[in-house]
Amino acid sequence: MKALIFTTLILFSLNSYSCPGIGNWNMDKRMNNSMMKNWMNNPNMPKSQKRGWMGCQMSMVRHHFYMQNGLPDKYGNLTNPLKSSSKVISVGKKVFENNCMSCHGKNGLGNGVAAEGLTPKPTNIARFAKMPIASDSYLFWTISEGGEKIDTAMPSFKESLKKNEIWSVIHYLRNL
Repeated sequence: MKALIFTTLILFSLNSYSCPGIGNWNMDKRMNNSMMKNWMNNPNMPKSQKRGWMGCQMSMVRHHFYMQNGLPDKYGNLTNPLKSSSKVISVGKKVFENNCMSCHGKNGLGNGVAAEGLTPKPTNIARFAKMPIASDSYLFWTISEGGEKIDTAMPSFKESLKKNEIWSVIHYLRNL
């Protein structure tokens, strides 16, 4: 029953939050780490189609990786141990400002000053953090591991942030 509910939520969210081409993730050939990135850099792609992808690119690269590989076991069933409170959100905001804002922007829209030269662009984390796929486990994995395995510039924070700092950021992101 839980699987049916989860699948239904994902399917409904695709219409609300999808980016062009989302239906193509289930290809006959396995998607490698840079296929989406290469597709977005295709000079033959119409400009109108590329514009539709702005703000979606990084989350789609990660989404494709996740859909084909799932979460690593150590991240699979995590839940945020911190209760959402103004203090926790304040800590998360400070951590976000010090570590994430340069790429994701002040409001989490993916438009930070350091995002200028990145391909794919950082995701609109303010919107993405509210999507059904953005579970506690998924966000903790994303922040901890960064983008090396999916060929993006997002750094890994598992060595530089404490677990409670990551959990605080997740609460902050859900409140953007």
